Amino acid sequence: NITNYRYSDALDEALKTSDAKIILSVLQELSHRKGLTIALGNRDETQLEPILLFIIKKINNPIYSEILIACSNTILDIYSKSVIGFEDLIAKLFRKLEL
Repeated sequence: NITNYRYSDALDEALKTSDAKIILSVLQELSHRKGLTIALGNRDETQLEPILLFIIKKINNPIYSEILIACSNTILDIYSKSVIGFEDLIAKLFRKLEL
């Protein structure tokens, strides 16, 4: 059962390392397993901030851009209608992401 996989936990642990290669590897594996939506969904502002900051910082790097564009699109699909309830910082990060 796909819900038994701890995709969100795996992504959170990768983000804690601050190592771009580890984060990218986890994101690629999640994408390969069709788990990006699960890993990126159901997050509050505190949980969204690190992934948004990572994406915004690294998305222009050609090495990272393909997977980070996929992540961006997934995040925007999941949260774009609910940004109104988020803190100012998260709303600003979403605006940066949409540019």
